Amino acid sequence: CCSRNKRSPKMDSIVEQQRALHEEIEFLEQQMQKEMLDKHLTHKDKINSDHRVKRMMLKVSEKSKQLLALYEDKDGFRSDELKTLGGPNPLREFNLRLQSLREHHRRNPNERAEPLKLDILVEKPLALGSLHTEKFLEDLAVKRHEKATAKVAADAVLASTLPAQYAAQVKEGDINLEDFKIEMEAPMLVTFSDEEGFGRFLDLNAHHTAYINLKGTIANDYMTYLSNFDDFGDVPKQIKAHPQYKKYVQGLLAYFVDFMERSRPLFDMDNELVRIDEDFEKEWAAGNCPGWRTNTGTRGAVLGALAIEAPPEKLDLQQFQSVEEIKALDPARLKGALQALGLKCGGTPEQRAARLWEARGKAPDQLDKSLLAPAKKQFEDDGYSLAKIEARVRRLTALLTDCRRHTREHVELRMARTAGELEEEDELTDLPATAATFEDDEPSRSDLPYNPKGLPLGWDGKPIPYWLYKLHGLNVKYNCEICGDQKYMGPRAFQRHFQEWKHANGMRKLGIPNTSHFAYVTRMEDAINLWEKLKKDKALEVFQAQYEEEYEDTQGNVVDKKTYELLAKQGLL
Repeated sequence: CCSRNKRSPKMDSIVEQQRALHEEIEFLEQQMQKEMLDKHLTHKDKINSDHRVKRMMLKVSEKSKQLLALYEDKDGFRSDELKTLGGPNPLREFNLRLQSLREHHRRNPNERAEPLKLDILVEKPLALGSLHTEKFLEDLAVKRHEKATAKVAADAVLASTLPAQYAAQVKEGDINLEDFKIEMEAPMLVTFSDEEGFGRFLDLNAHHTAYINLKGTIANDYMTYLSNFDDFGDVPKQIKAHPQYKKYVQGLLAYFVDFMERSRPLFDMDNELVRIDEDFEKEWAAGNCPGWRTNTGTRGAVLGALAIEAPPEKLDLQQFQSVEEIKALDPARLKGALQALGLKCGGTPEQRAARLWEARGKAPDQLDKSLLAPAKKQFEDDGYSLAKIEARVRRLTALLTDCRRHTREHVELRMARTAGELEEEDELTDLPATAATFEDDEPSRSDLPYNPKGLPLGWDGKPIPYWLYKLHGLNVKYNCEICGDQKYMGPRAFQRHFQEWKHANGMRKLGIPNTSHFAYVTRMEDAINLWEKLKKDKALEVFQAQYEEEYEDTQGNVVDKKTYELLAKQGLL
Protein backbone atom coordinates (compact mmCIF):
# COMPACT_ATOMS: atom_id res chain seq x y z
CA CYS A 1 0.00 0.00 0.00
CA CYS A 2 2.51 2.59 1.15
CA SER A 3 5.69 2.94 -0.90
CA ARG A 4 8.85 4.86 -0.04
CA ASN A 5 12.48 5.08 -1.18
CA LYS A 6 14.63 1.98 -0.69
CA ARG A 7 17.21 2.06 2.12
CA SER A 8 20.38 0.16 2.78
CA PRO A 9 20.03 -2.88 5.03
CA LYS A 10 22.54 -1.33 7.43
CA MET A 11 20.24 1.61 7.94
CA ASP A 12 17.22 -0.52 8.84
CA SER A 13 17.86 -1.03 12.51
CA ILE A 14 15.04 -2.19 14.77
CA VAL A 15 14.43 1.34 16.09
CA GLU A 16 14.45 2.70 12.53
CA GLN A 17 11.96 0.04 11.43
CA GLN A 18 9.68 0.98 14.32
CA ARG A 19 9.94 4.66 13.44
CA ALA A 20 9.12 3.92 9.78
CA LEU A 21 6.11 1.81 10.76
CA HIS A 22 4.82 4.56 13.07
CA GLU A 23 5.23 7.03 10.23
CA GLU A 24 3.33 4.84 7.78
CA ILE A 25 0.50 4.23 10.27
CA GLU A 26 0.20 7.96 10.95
CA PHE A 27 0.21 8.66 7.21
CA LEU A 28 -2.55 6.11 6.63
CA GLU A 29 -4.65 7.56 9.45
CA GLN A 30 -4.30 11.05 7.99
CA GLN A 31 -5.34 9.76 4.56
CA MET A 32 -8.35 8.00 6.08
CA GLN A 33 -9.38 11.19 7.86
CA LYS A 34 -9.03 13.18 4.67
CA GLU A 35 -10.96 10.60 2.67
CA MET A 36 -13.83 10.52 5.17
CA LEU A 37 -14.07 14.32 5.35
CA ASP A 38 -14.25 14.76 1.57
CA LYS A 39 -17.69 15.40 0.13
CA HIS A 40 -18.95 12.74 -2.25
CA LEU A 41 -21.87 13.88 -4.33
CA THR A 42 -22.72 10.58 -5.96
CA HIS A 43 -23.40 7.10 -4.69
CA LYS A 44 -20.60 5.64 -6.79
CA ASP A 45 -18.01 8.02 -5.33
CA LYS A 46 -19.22 7.25 -1.81
CA ILE A 47 -18.81 3.48 -2.25
CA ASN A 48 -15.38 3.86 -3.85
CA SER A 49 -14.35 6.10 -0.96
CA ASP A 50 -15.55 3.54 1.60
CA HIS A 51 -13.56 0.81 -0.14
CA ARG A 52 -10.43 2.97 -0.10
CA VAL A 53 -10.93 3.61 3.61
CA LYS A 54 -11.39 -0.12 4.24
CA ARG A 55 -8.17 -0.95 2.40
CA MET A 56 -6.32 1.64 4.42
CA MET A 57 -7.77 0.19 7.64
CA LEU A 58 -6.53 -3.25 6.65
CA LYS A 59 -3.06 -1.82 5.97
CA VAL A 60 -3.08 -0.07 9.36
CA SER A 61 -3.97 -3.38 11.00
CA GLU A 62 -1.18 -5.13 9.11
CA LYS A 63 1.41 -2.49 10.01
CA SER A 64 0.26 -2.49 13.63
CA LYS A 65 0.82 -6.24 13.87
CA GLN A 66 4.33 -5.83 12.50
CA LEU A 67 4.99 -3.03 14.98
CA LEU A 68 3.66 -5.09 17.87
CA ALA A 69 5.94 -7.97 16.91
CA LEU A 70 8.94 -5.62 17.01
CA TYR A 71 7.94 -4.28 20.43
CA GLU A 72 7.49 -7.80 21.82
CA ASP A 73 11.16 -8.43 20.88
CA LYS A 74 11.01 -12.21 21.03
CA ASP A 75 14.45 -12.55 19.42
CA GLY A 76 16.02 -9.90 21.71
CA PHE A 77 17.47 -7.76 18.86
CA ARG A 78 15.68 -4.60 19.98
CA SER A 79 16.91 -4.82 23.58
CA ASP A 80 20.47 -5.40 22.34
CA GLU A 81 20.26 -2.37 20.07
CA LEU A 82 18.91 -0.19 22.87
CA LYS A 83 21.75 -1.29 25.12
CA THR A 84 24.23 -0.39 22.39
CA LEU A 85 22.68 3.04 21.87
CA GLY A 86 22.58 3.73 25.59
CA GLY A 87 25.97 2.17 26.39
CA PRO A 88 29.06 3.82 27.93
CA ASN A 89 30.18 5.26 24.57
CA PRO A 90 27.06 6.44 22.66
CA LEU A 91 29.11 8.93 20.62
CA ARG A 92 31.12 6.09 19.08
CA GLU A 93 27.90 4.32 18.01
CA PHE A 94 26.62 7.57 16.53
CA ASN A 95 29.78 8.04 14.47
CA LEU A 96 29.58 4.47 13.20
CA ARG A 97 26.02 4.95 12.02
CA LEU A 98 26.87 8.32 10.47
CA GLN A 99 29.79 6.75 8.63
CA SER A 100 27.47 4.00 7.34
CA LEU A 101 25.03 6.64 6.03
CA ARG A 102 27.78 8.53 4.25
CA GLU A 103 29.10 5.35 2.69
CA HIS A 104 25.63 4.45 1.45
CA HIS A 105 25.07 7.84 -0.20
CA ARG A 106 28.59 7.76 -1.67
CA ARG A 107 27.75 4.53 -3.47
CA ASN A 108 24.30 5.85 -4.51
CA PRO A 109 24.84 9.56 -5.24
CA ASN A 110 21.71 9.91 -7.42
CA GLU A 111 19.25 8.33 -5.01
CA ARG A 112 16.34 10.63 -4.16
CA ALA A 113 14.28 10.56 -1.00
CA GLU A 114 10.64 10.19 -2.00
CA PRO A 115 7.81 10.93 0.40
CA LEU A 116 5.22 8.34 1.35
CA LYS A 117 2.44 7.86 -1.16
CA LEU A 118 -0.65 5.72 -1.21
CA ASP A 119 -0.75 3.40 -4.18
CA ILE A 120 -4.48 2.69 -3.94
CA LEU A 121 -5.24 6.39 -4.43
CA VAL A 122 -3.37 6.66 -7.73
CA GLU A 123 -5.80 7.47 -10.49
CA LYS A 124 -5.46 7.28 -14.26
CA PRO A 125 -6.26 10.28 -16.48
CA LEU A 126 -9.04 10.02 -19.00
CA ALA A 127 -8.41 9.73 -22.72
CA LEU A 128 -9.88 12.88 -24.18
CA GLY A 129 -9.67 11.60 -27.75
CA SER A 130 -12.74 9.42 -27.22
CA LEU A 131 -14.96 12.39 -26.35
CA HIS A 132 -17.20 14.06 -28.89
CA THR A 133 -15.43 17.33 -29.65
CA GLU A 134 -18.62 19.35 -30.32
CA LYS A 135 -20.06 18.44 -27.00
CA PHE A 136 -16.83 18.63 -25.07
CA LEU A 137 -17.00 22.26 -23.92
CA GLU A 138 -20.76 22.15 -23.28
CA ASP A 139 -20.50 19.10 -21.04
CA LEU A 140 -17.49 20.59 -19.32
CA ALA A 141 -19.36 23.80 -18.49
CA VAL A 142 -22.56 22.06 -17.38
CA LYS A 143 -20.98 19.34 -15.28
CA ARG A 144 -18.30 21.42 -13.53
CA HIS A 145 -19.25 21.59 -9.87
CA GLU A 146 -17.74 20.92 -6.48
CA LYS A 147 -16.96 17.30 -7.23
CA ALA A 148 -13.60 16.09 -5.94
CA THR A 149 -11.10 16.33 -8.82
CA ALA A 150 -7.56 15.21 -9.34
CA LYS A 151 -5.32 17.45 -11.43
CA VAL A 152 -3.11 16.15 -14.23
CA ALA A 153 0.55 15.86 -13.27
CA ALA A 154 2.00 17.83 -16.18
CA ASP A 155 0.32 20.40 -18.42
CA ALA A 156 2.31 19.15 -21.38
CA VAL A 157 0.85 15.67 -21.03
CA LEU A 158 -2.64 17.10 -20.89
CA ALA A 159 -2.06 19.36 -23.90
CA SER A 160 -0.83 16.44 -25.97
CA THR A 161 -4.07 14.52 -25.33
CA LEU A 162 -6.40 17.33 -26.42
CA PRO A 163 -8.16 17.27 -29.80
CA ALA A 164 -6.24 19.07 -32.54
CA GLN A 165 -8.52 22.11 -32.77
CA TYR A 166 -8.39 22.71 -29.00
CA ALA A 167 -4.65 22.02 -28.79
CA ALA A 168 -3.98 24.81 -31.33
CA GLN A 169 -6.14 27.29 -29.41
CA VAL A 170 -4.37 26.37 -26.17
CA LYS A 171 -1.00 26.89 -27.82
CA GLU A 172 -2.02 30.34 -29.07
CA GLY A 173 -3.42 31.26 -25.67
CA ASP A 174 -7.01 31.65 -26.76
CA ILE A 175 -8.14 29.00 -24.29
CA ASN A 176 -6.86 28.52 -20.78
CA LEU A 177 -5.34 25.11 -20.22
CA GLU A 178 -6.96 24.89 -16.78
CA ASP A 179 -10.36 24.62 -18.46
CA PHE A 180 -9.31 21.26 -19.88
CA LYS A 181 -8.16 19.74 -16.60
CA ILE A 182 -11.03 17.37 -16.05
CA GLU A 183 -11.86 14.89 -13.34
CA MET A 184 -9.77 11.78 -12.96
CA GLU A 185 -11.65 8.53 -13.08
CA ALA A 186 -11.33 6.66 -9.80
CA PRO A 187 -10.16 3.06 -10.09
CA MET A 188 -12.96 0.49 -9.96
CA LEU A 189 -12.44 -1.03 -6.54
CA VAL A 190 -15.64 -3.09 -6.68
CA THR A 191 -17.93 -4.42 -9.38
CA PHE A 192 -21.73 -4.58 -9.52
CA SER A 193 -24.15 -6.00 -12.03
CA ASP A 194 -26.25 -3.73 -14.24
CA GLU A 195 -29.36 -4.43 -12.17
CA GLU A 196 -27.60 -3.50 -8.92
CA GLY A 197 -26.88 0.04 -10.09
CA PHE A 198 -23.57 0.24 -8.20
CA GLY A 199 -25.08 -0.90 -4.93
CA ARG A 200 -28.35 1.01 -5.03
CA PHE A 201 -30.57 -1.96 -5.92
CA LEU A 202 -30.73 -5.70 -5.30
CA ASP A 203 -30.37 -8.18 -8.13
CA LEU A 204 -32.42 -11.23 -7.11
CA ASN A 205 -33.42 -12.40 -10.59
CA ALA A 206 -31.34 -15.57 -10.40
CA HIS A 207 -32.68 -16.40 -6.93
CA HIS A 208 -36.24 -15.73 -8.11
CA THR A 209 -35.72 -18.22 -10.93
CA ALA A 210 -34.28 -20.77 -8.50
CA TYR A 211 -37.25 -20.32 -6.16
CA ILE A 212 -39.98 -20.80 -8.75
CA ASN A 213 -38.15 -23.89 -10.02
CA LEU A 214 -38.38 -25.55 -6.61
CA LYS A 215 -40.76 -28.48 -6.55
CA GLY A 216 -44.10 -27.47 -5.06
CA THR A 217 -43.71 -23.69 -5.19
CA ILE A 218 -46.26 -21.39 -6.77
CA ALA A 219 -44.83 -19.37 -9.64
CA ASN A 220 -45.12 -15.65 -8.86
CA ASP A 221 -43.77 -12.56 -10.57
CA TYR A 222 -40.57 -10.76 -9.61
CA MET A 223 -42.36 -7.90 -7.84
CA THR A 224 -44.22 -10.32 -5.56
CA TYR A 225 -40.98 -12.18 -4.87
CA LEU A 226 -39.25 -8.94 -3.82
CA SER A 227 -42.01 -8.38 -1.25
CA ASN A 228 -42.08 -11.79 0.41
CA PHE A 229 -38.85 -13.66 -0.36
CA ASP A 230 -37.89 -13.50 3.35
CA ASP A 231 -41.26 -14.86 4.60
CA PHE A 232 -39.84 -18.32 5.22
CA GLY A 233 -42.61 -19.20 7.67
CA ASP A 234 -45.08 -19.41 4.76
CA VAL A 235 -43.02 -22.00 2.87
CA PRO A 236 -44.67 -25.45 3.10
CA LYS A 237 -42.86 -28.29 4.85
CA GLN A 238 -42.63 -30.38 1.69
CA ILE A 239 -40.56 -27.65 -0.02
CA LYS A 240 -38.27 -27.12 2.98
CA ALA A 241 -37.52 -30.83 3.20
CA HIS A 242 -36.20 -30.84 -0.37
CA PRO A 243 -32.38 -30.54 -0.73
CA GLN A 244 -32.75 -27.92 -3.46
CA TYR A 245 -34.44 -25.57 -1.00
CA LYS A 246 -31.39 -25.54 1.24
CA LYS A 247 -29.18 -24.76 -1.75
CA TYR A 248 -31.53 -21.92 -2.64
CA VAL A 249 -31.41 -20.42 0.87
CA GLN A 250 -27.63 -20.82 1.05
CA GLY A 251 -27.30 -19.00 -2.26
CA LEU A 252 -29.55 -16.23 -0.97
CA LEU A 253 -27.42 -15.84 2.16
CA ALA A 254 -24.18 -15.84 0.16
CA TYR A 255 -25.54 -13.10 -2.11
CA PHE A 256 -26.60 -10.84 0.77
CA VAL A 257 -23.25 -11.24 2.54
CA ASP A 258 -21.40 -10.46 -0.69
CA PHE A 259 -23.69 -7.52 -1.49
CA MET A 260 -23.22 -6.05 1.98
CA GLU A 261 -19.43 -6.35 1.68
CA ARG A 262 -19.51 -4.63 -1.71
CA SER A 263 -22.07 -1.90 -0.99
CA ARG A 264 -21.14 -1.30 2.68
CA PRO A 265 -17.44 -2.11 2.98
CA LEU A 266 -17.11 -0.46 6.42
CA PHE A 267 -19.89 -2.60 7.90
CA ASP A 268 -18.60 -5.20 10.39
CA MET A 269 -20.14 -8.30 8.84
CA ASP A 270 -18.36 -10.83 11.06
CA ASN A 271 -19.63 -9.31 14.32
CA GLU A 272 -23.12 -8.92 12.85
CA LEU A 273 -23.28 -12.61 11.94
CA VAL A 274 -22.16 -13.49 15.47
CA ARG A 275 -24.96 -11.33 16.93
CA ILE A 276 -27.48 -12.91 14.56
CA ASP A 277 -26.42 -16.40 15.64
CA GLU A 278 -26.65 -15.47 19.32
CA ASP A 279 -30.18 -14.12 18.89
CA PHE A 280 -31.13 -17.20 16.88
CA GLU A 281 -29.88 -19.53 19.61
CA LYS A 282 -32.10 -17.76 22.14
CA GLU A 283 -35.14 -17.92 19.86
CA TRP A 284 -34.50 -21.57 19.01
CA ALA A 285 -34.10 -22.54 22.67
CA ALA A 286 -37.28 -20.65 23.60
CA GLY A 287 -39.24 -22.16 20.69
CA ASN A 288 -39.94 -18.76 19.12
CA CYS A 289 -38.21 -19.24 15.78
CA PRO A 290 -40.76 -18.08 13.14
CA GLY A 291 -42.24 -20.91 11.14
CA TRP A 292 -40.22 -23.66 12.79
CA ARG A 293 -40.60 -24.27 16.48
CA THR A 294 -43.51 -24.82 18.84
CA ASN A 295 -43.52 -23.22 22.28
CA THR A 296 -42.20 -26.34 24.01
CA GLY A 297 -38.78 -24.87 24.68
CA THR A 298 -36.99 -28.22 24.27
CA ARG A 299 -34.36 -29.12 21.70
CA GLY A 300 -36.02 -32.27 20.44
CA ALA A 301 -39.50 -30.81 20.18
CA VAL A 302 -41.57 -31.44 17.10
CA LEU A 303 -41.29 -28.65 14.56
CA GLY A 304 -44.20 -26.30 14.16
CA ALA A 305 -43.89 -26.04 10.41
CA LEU A 306 -42.39 -29.49 9.78
CA ALA A 307 -44.65 -31.73 11.81
CA ILE A 308 -43.44 -35.33 11.62
CA GLU A 309 -46.07 -37.60 10.15
CA ALA A 310 -47.13 -40.82 11.90
CA PRO A 311 -45.25 -43.90 10.68
CA PRO A 312 -47.18 -46.12 8.23
CA GLU A 313 -48.87 -49.23 9.66
CA LYS A 314 -47.50 -52.66 8.68
CA LEU A 315 -49.67 -55.20 6.91
CA ASP A 316 -49.88 -58.88 7.93
CA LEU A 317 -49.18 -60.59 4.62
CA GLN A 318 -49.63 -64.13 5.98
CA GLN A 319 -53.40 -63.75 5.92
CA PHE A 320 -53.42 -63.32 2.14
CA GLN A 321 -53.35 -66.39 -0.12
CA SER A 322 -52.80 -64.71 -3.50
CA VAL A 323 -51.76 -61.50 -5.19
CA GLU A 324 -55.37 -60.76 -6.16
CA GLU A 325 -56.39 -60.59 -2.50
CA ILE A 326 -53.65 -58.03 -1.80
CA LYS A 327 -54.59 -56.09 -4.94
CA ALA A 328 -58.16 -55.75 -3.70
CA LEU A 329 -57.01 -53.52 -0.83
CA ASP A 330 -57.23 -49.74 -0.96
CA PRO A 331 -54.31 -48.13 -2.92
CA ALA A 332 -53.45 -45.93 0.06
CA ARG A 333 -53.27 -49.01 2.27
CA LEU A 334 -50.96 -50.69 -0.23
CA LYS A 335 -48.70 -47.66 -0.29
CA GLY A 336 -48.56 -47.52 3.53
CA ALA A 337 -47.68 -51.22 3.73
CA LEU A 338 -44.86 -50.79 1.22
CA GLN A 339 -43.50 -47.79 3.12
CA ALA A 340 -43.59 -49.73 6.38
CA LEU A 341 -41.43 -52.46 4.81
CA GLY A 342 -39.09 -49.95 3.16
CA LEU A 343 -40.10 -50.99 -0.37
CA LYS A 344 -40.75 -48.87 -3.42
CA CYS A 345 -44.32 -47.55 -3.30
CA GLY A 346 -44.74 -46.30 -6.86
CA GLY A 347 -46.43 -47.88 -9.84
CA THR A 348 -49.86 -49.36 -10.47
CA PRO A 349 -51.88 -51.32 -7.85
CA GLU A 350 -50.84 -54.54 -9.58
CA GLN A 351 -47.14 -53.69 -9.24
CA ARG A 352 -47.57 -52.70 -5.59
CA ALA A 353 -49.38 -55.93 -4.81
CA ALA A 354 -46.66 -57.92 -6.60
CA ARG A 355 -43.95 -56.33 -4.44
CA LEU A 356 -45.87 -57.13 -1.27
CA TRP A 357 -46.38 -60.72 -2.41
CA GLU A 358 -42.65 -61.13 -3.06
CA ALA A 359 -41.91 -59.78 0.45
CA ARG A 360 -44.37 -62.22 2.05
CA GLY A 361 -42.64 -64.37 4.65
CA LYS A 362 -39.15 -62.92 4.05
CA ALA A 363 -36.87 -61.10 6.47
CA PRO A 364 -35.68 -57.59 5.53
CA ASP A 365 -32.17 -58.84 4.70
CA GLN A 366 -33.61 -61.50 2.35
CA LEU A 367 -35.47 -59.04 0.12
CA ASP A 368 -34.28 -58.26 -3.38
CA LYS A 369 -32.40 -54.95 -3.42
CA SER A 370 -34.27 -53.86 -6.54
CA LEU A 371 -37.47 -53.79 -4.45
CA LEU A 372 -36.06 -51.56 -1.72
CA ALA A 373 -36.71 -47.82 -1.75
CA PRO A 374 -33.71 -45.47 -1.61
CA ALA A 375 -32.85 -44.44 1.92
CA LYS A 376 -34.11 -40.99 2.86
CA LYS A 377 -31.81 -38.64 4.64
CA GLN A 378 -33.03 -37.47 7.98
CA PHE A 379 -33.88 -33.80 8.06
CA GLU A 380 -30.77 -32.23 9.53
CA ASP A 381 -31.18 -31.85 13.28
CA ASP A 382 -34.90 -31.09 12.94
CA GLY A 383 -34.11 -28.20 10.58
CA TYR A 384 -31.75 -26.42 12.96
CA SER A 385 -29.12 -25.54 10.35
CA LEU A 386 -31.72 -24.48 7.79
CA ALA A 387 -33.53 -22.29 10.32
CA LYS A 388 -30.20 -20.67 11.20
CA ILE A 389 -29.58 -19.76 7.56
CA GLU A 390 -33.09 -18.35 7.28
CA ALA A 391 -32.53 -16.22 10.40
CA ARG A 392 -29.37 -14.77 8.86
CA VAL A 393 -31.14 -13.94 5.61
CA ARG A 394 -34.04 -12.38 7.50
CA ARG A 395 -31.75 -10.12 9.56
CA LEU A 396 -29.60 -9.05 6.62
CA THR A 397 -32.75 -8.25 4.66
CA ALA A 398 -33.90 -6.02 7.51
CA LEU A 399 -30.60 -4.14 7.29
CA LEU A 400 -31.24 -3.55 3.59
CA THR A 401 -34.82 -2.28 3.97
CA ASP A 402 -34.19 0.98 2.09
CA CYS A 403 -32.31 -0.82 -0.68
CA ARG A 404 -35.17 -3.29 -0.99
CA ARG A 405 -37.72 -0.46 -1.27
CA HIS A 406 -35.61 1.31 -3.88
CA THR A 407 -35.35 -1.95 -5.82
CA ARG A 408 -39.13 -2.26 -5.96
CA GLU A 409 -39.46 1.33 -7.14
CA HIS A 410 -36.77 0.79 -9.76
CA VAL A 411 -38.42 -2.40 -11.07
CA GLU A 412 -41.82 -0.68 -11.22
CA LEU A 413 -40.27 2.22 -13.12
CA ARG A 414 -38.69 -0.12 -15.66
CA MET A 415 -41.92 -2.07 -16.05
CA ALA A 416 -43.79 1.17 -16.82
CA ARG A 417 -41.38 2.18 -19.58
CA THR A 418 -41.83 1.36 -23.21
CA ALA A 419 -39.46 -0.79 -25.25
CA GLY A 420 -38.02 2.30 -26.91
CA GLU A 421 -37.29 3.97 -23.58
CA LEU A 422 -35.57 0.82 -22.30
CA GLU A 423 -33.43 0.61 -25.42
CA GLU A 424 -32.48 4.26 -25.07
CA GLU A 425 -31.53 3.70 -21.43
CA ASP A 426 -29.42 0.66 -22.37
CA GLU A 427 -27.61 2.71 -25.00
CA LEU A 428 -26.79 5.41 -22.45
CA THR A 429 -25.63 2.76 -19.99
CA ASP A 430 -23.35 1.13 -22.58
CA LEU A 431 -21.44 4.36 -23.29
CA PRO A 432 -17.69 4.18 -22.54
CA ALA A 433 -16.54 5.46 -19.20
CA THR A 434 -14.70 8.40 -20.75
CA ALA A 435 -17.81 9.72 -22.47
CA ALA A 436 -20.01 9.11 -19.44
CA THR A 437 -17.67 10.96 -17.07
CA PHE A 438 -19.45 14.27 -17.51
CA GLU A 439 -22.83 12.66 -17.08
CA ASP A 440 -24.46 11.61 -13.89
CA ASP A 441 -23.29 8.17 -12.76
CA GLU A 442 -26.87 7.38 -11.76
CA PRO A 443 -28.56 6.87 -15.15
CA SER A 444 -31.78 5.60 -13.57
CA ARG A 445 -32.43 9.07 -12.17
CA SER A 446 -30.90 11.15 -14.96
CA ASP A 447 -34.27 11.66 -16.66
CA LEU A 448 -35.85 13.24 -13.58
CA PRO A 449 -36.39 17.01 -13.90
CA TYR A 450 -34.64 19.51 -11.69
CA ASN A 451 -36.89 19.85 -8.65
CA PRO A 452 -35.03 21.25 -5.62
CA LYS A 453 -38.21 22.26 -3.75
CA GLY A 454 -39.86 18.86 -4.08
CA LEU A 455 -42.88 20.14 -6.00
CA PRO A 456 -45.42 17.56 -7.21
CA LEU A 457 -45.24 16.57 -10.87
CA GLY A 458 -47.91 17.54 -13.36
CA TRP A 459 -49.46 15.57 -16.21
CA ASP A 460 -46.37 16.24 -18.37
CA GLY A 461 -43.96 14.81 -15.79
CA LYS A 462 -42.57 18.23 -14.88
CA PRO A 463 -42.94 20.08 -11.54
CA ILE A 464 -45.98 22.32 -11.36
CA PRO A 465 -45.38 26.10 -11.02
CA TYR A 466 -44.66 27.31 -7.51
CA TRP A 467 -47.55 29.81 -7.58
CA LEU A 468 -49.95 26.97 -8.39
CA TYR A 469 -48.37 24.94 -5.61
CA LYS A 470 -49.17 27.68 -3.08
CA LEU A 471 -52.58 28.45 -4.63
CA HIS A 472 -53.82 24.94 -3.87
CA GLY A 473 -52.31 25.10 -0.39
CA LEU A 474 -49.96 22.20 -1.03
CA ASN A 475 -47.33 23.89 1.11
CA VAL A 476 -49.52 23.38 4.21
CA LYS A 477 -49.24 20.07 6.04
CA TYR A 478 -52.18 18.55 7.92
CA ASN A 479 -51.51 15.87 10.51
CA CYS A 480 -54.08 13.21 11.45
CA GLU A 481 -53.41 11.31 14.67
CA ILE A 482 -56.22 8.84 13.98
CA CYS A 483 -54.48 7.74 10.76
CA GLY A 484 -51.24 7.04 12.60
CA ASP A 485 -49.80 10.59 12.42
CA GLN A 486 -50.20 10.59 8.65
CA LYS A 487 -49.41 13.92 6.99
CA TYR A 488 -51.54 15.29 4.14
CA MET A 489 -50.39 18.02 1.81
CA GLY A 490 -53.08 20.61 1.08
CA PRO A 491 -56.69 21.00 2.22
CA ARG A 492 -58.11 18.94 -0.64
CA ALA A 493 -56.19 15.79 0.28
CA PHE A 494 -56.96 16.45 3.95
CA GLN A 495 -60.73 16.65 3.35
CA ARG A 496 -60.74 13.62 1.08
CA HIS A 497 -58.91 11.38 3.53
CA PHE A 498 -61.85 11.38 6.00
CA GLN A 499 -63.72 9.03 3.63
CA GLU A 500 -60.72 6.83 2.87
CA TRP A 501 -60.16 3.39 4.35
CA LYS A 502 -57.21 4.41 6.52
CA HIS A 503 -59.18 6.98 8.51
CA ALA A 504 -62.22 4.70 8.69
CA ASN A 505 -60.03 1.87 9.97
CA GLY A 506 -58.57 4.15 12.66
CA MET A 507 -62.05 5.15 13.78
CA ARG A 508 -63.18 1.52 13.86
CA LYS A 509 -60.24 0.62 16.11
CA LEU A 510 -61.40 3.37 18.51
CA GLY A 511 -64.91 1.89 18.50
CA ILE A 512 -66.39 5.01 16.91
CA PRO A 513 -68.51 5.12 13.74
CA ASN A 514 -67.05 7.24 10.95
CA THR A 515 -70.00 9.62 10.55
CA SER A 516 -70.23 13.27 9.54
CA HIS A 517 -70.17 14.30 13.20
CA PHE A 518 -66.44 13.56 13.28
CA ALA A 519 -65.47 15.55 10.20
CA TYR A 520 -62.20 17.48 10.67
CA VAL A 521 -61.56 15.68 13.98
CA THR A 522 -57.97 14.39 13.84
CA ARG A 523 -57.02 13.82 17.49
CA MET A 524 -57.99 10.60 19.26
CA GLU A 525 -58.86 12.34 22.51
CA ASP A 526 -61.19 14.79 20.76
CA ALA A 527 -62.91 11.97 18.88
CA ILE A 528 -63.46 9.95 22.08
CA ASN A 529 -64.81 12.96 23.99
CA LEU A 530 -67.14 13.87 21.14
CA TRP A 531 -68.42 10.29 20.97
CA GLU A 532 -69.20 10.29 24.70
CA LYS A 533 -71.06 13.60 24.36
CA LEU A 534 -73.07 12.30 21.40
CA LYS A 535 -74.06 9.19 23.36
CA LYS A 536 -75.26 11.36 26.26
CA ASP A 537 -77.23 13.62 23.92
CA LYS A 538 -78.74 10.60 22.25
CA ALA A 539 -79.80 9.20 25.61
CA LEU A 540 -81.63 12.44 26.39
CA GLU A 541 -83.51 12.26 23.10
CA VAL A 542 -84.99 8.83 23.89
CA PHE A 543 -88.74 8.91 24.70
CA GLN A 544 -89.39 8.16 28.41
CA ALA A 545 -93.01 7.21 28.95
CA GLN A 546 -93.15 7.76 32.72
CA TYR A 547 -92.13 11.39 32.37
CA GLU A 548 -93.36 12.40 28.90
CA GLU A 549 -96.66 10.47 28.56
CA GLU A 550 -99.52 12.69 29.82
CA TYR A 551 -102.81 11.73 31.57
CA GLU A 552 -105.97 13.79 32.32
CA ASP A 553 -108.31 13.25 35.33
CA THR A 554 -112.04 13.86 35.48
CA GLN A 555 -111.50 17.46 36.51
CA GLY A 556 -109.30 18.18 33.49
CA ASN A 557 -105.95 18.22 35.30
CA VAL A 558 -103.08 17.05 33.08
CA VAL A 559 -100.27 15.12 34.79
CA ASP A 560 -97.54 12.73 33.66
CA LYS A 561 -97.89 8.96 33.81
CA LYS A 562 -95.91 8.47 37.00
CA THR A 563 -97.89 11.12 38.94
CA TYR A 564 -101.19 9.77 37.63
CA GLU A 565 -100.41 6.25 38.79
CA LEU A 566 -99.39 7.48 42.28
CA LEU A 567 -102.60 9.50 42.69
CA ALA A 568 -104.62 6.56 41.45
CA LYS A 569 -103.09 4.25 44.05
CA GLN A 570 -103.91 6.75 46.80
CA GLY A 571 -107.50 7.19 45.57
CA LEU A 572 -107.13 10.93 45.12
CA LEU A 573 -108.41 11.07 41.56
